[in-house]
Amino acid sequence: MSRALLDPEAAAEFQRGWRVLFACFLGVGVGVSSLLFYTSGVFILPLNEAFGWSRSQVSAQNIVGVAILALLSPFVGMLIDRFGIRRIAFLSLIAFACGMAALSVTPGSLLAFYAITLVMAVMSCGSSPVTFTRAVNGWFDKARGLALGVALLGTGVAGILAPLMLTPFVEEFGWRAGYRVLALIIAASAAVVYLLIRDAPAAETAGAAAKTQNQGAGGVSFAEAARSRTFVLLALIFFLVACAVGGAIVHFIPMLRDAGMSPAEAGRYAAIIGVSIMAGRLATGYLIDRFFAPRVAALLFGLAAIGYCAFLIGGPSLALVAAVAIGFSMGAEVDLIGYLVARYFGLQSYGVVYGALYAIFLIGAGGSPFLMGWAFDAFGGYDSALMGSTAALIAAAALTFALPAFEGPERRASSDALKPAEGHAS
Repeated sequence: MSRALLDPEAAAEFQRGWRVLFACFLGVGVGVSSLLFYTSGVFILPLNEAFGWSRSQVSAQNIVGVAILALLSPFVGMLIDRFGIRRIAFLSLIAFACGMAALSVTPGSLLAFYAITLVMAVMSCGSSPVTFTRAVNGWFDKARGLALGVALLGTGVAGILAPLMLTPFVEEFGWRAGYRVLALIIAASAAVVYLLIRDAPAAETAGAAAKTQNQGAGGVSFAEAARSRTFVLLALIFFLVACAVGGAIVHFIPMLRDAGMSPAEAGRYAAIIGVSIMAGRLATGYLIDRFFAPRVAALLFGLAAIGYCAFLIGGPSLALVAAVAIGFSMGAEVDLIGYLVARYFGLQSYGVVYGALYAIFLIGAGGSPFLMGWAFDAFGGYDSALMGSTAALIAAAALTFALPAFEGPERRASSDALKPAEGHAS
């Protein structure tokens, strides 16, 4: 990281923790919440041709995965808080690799396909952002937001590279070989993660590194966090945003097609969302290290609402504005959850607190495409769904102003204005 962009303490954190950050980037990219989702489309047609399963039947694999992650994320967080990051991450990735290998020998039974997916998701759910954001928060303080953004870029890179490279491979060698090569990639990545990741700075870097760790150490128990007004506000904010943005991403191409765009044009605009998600992660991380994070969140959610309004008013002519706004908003969410949990509640029970909020986020993001599809069927178009999503984003942005200031040594700024954080000049 350039020292022109980072103050000396933040630059020192990257110099000290880059190995852990790379392990988190890699783990997020090949983890179950990323790779299962981004590669499932590659196997839809091959499985349809092999067994006659419909597209909806094959794609229901994602519903199984999301449901398991939402259900088990708080428990994964509990295990991380108790047993540490390294073992949970490694064992979960190995289990994920074994699950992919098991899928490669799937018989012609849809029930067996779902059963393998379910067991795989249960055993590998420790390879989600719940695990890897905890490691980042333990190693970074001054540059915590940017580091979270870098780590979570793994999902975007996986989303681009996995379909690009796997699709022609499956076309040439078959879907069983496709699952096997994924198993090998995940297993190799698990070994790298095990070698590089650490729960906390080692004793030999105790000076500044220990200071970084201690700034986030301590905190409150999950019971205390869950009873707090701040936790309830965060849960509501991220549920509203997930509902508003998740469905729009899934239905964006149909929206553009209904508005008269060709498939190729609609695909290009959908790709812009993916690029914007990656840019949003980095931009959000950089900004929340310098400004009070809830105000940054309000700004991003407000921009997404403006993007929806632009599409409602201008249609395809303003689709670029909508695509960028949606992508930036979706790219900010998971970063913000990890950052705000660490700042408000500390690291004592980070895993279970983050896991609970991540589960709520997944429920909103998973149900949103269905709700948007229902609204289309009920009202004959997407306008009502977009208006509802706009209202949800505005409500989420407004709720961020009810969040309190960060307390103690981790305080970044007062909660009454968007201004440079204490000790972080713009």
